[in-house]
Amino acid sequence: MASEQQILEVIRKVITDDIGIKVEYDPNSSLLRDGVMDSMDWISFLTVVEEKFGIEISPEDANKHSIAVPSNLVRYLLERLD
Repeated sequence: MASEQQILEVIRKVITDDIGIKVEYDPNSSLLRDGVMDSMDWISFLTVVEEKFGIEISPEDANKHSIAVPSNLVRYLLERLD
């Protein structure tokens, strides 16, 4: 099973390498609200995360778990990958 730090690193790589966003961000702040990503980036980001972790994230789960905040996404993934 992956650790929180390993998952955060994968998320960081998705943001910088796959989505092409090269800005610093706070893992405890919203990638959307803080302007790190726009809605098109967000859709691409979710698609890559789903592929990398072999899961499907429903819109309901995305909202319920506030996964636009990387630390929340890590907790969500840890629960799903357990």
